[in-house]
Amino acid sequence: MKDSPFYGHGASFTKIEDVIAYKSKAISENTNVPNTQIASEFHSLNLTNDEILKITDFIKNGLYDANIKRYVPQKILSGLAFPNNDTQSRKDLGF
Repeated sequence: MKDSPFYGHGASFTKIEDVIAYKSKAISENTNVPNTQIASEFHSLNLTNDEILKITDFIKNGLYDANIKRYVPQKILSGLAFPNNDTQSRKDLGF
């Protein structure tokens, strides 16, 4: 996740730590959404600042794979463009 510059619905967060703090507080960002429409699982976690930092570190670094591109196939069995097979993707990939 740390390679992404934006997080949350509508890219309302720019730091992973802010997402964790938001989830811990469980205060809806959109006051136009009635509480009856908020998932019951969205409730305060009461995390300490230290816990937020530790979870953030785990998500940023413990789950990070600097070599993730090794899973991007050079080609797929169908021979179609990957990951999209639209006209522009085929053109970009020389299909």
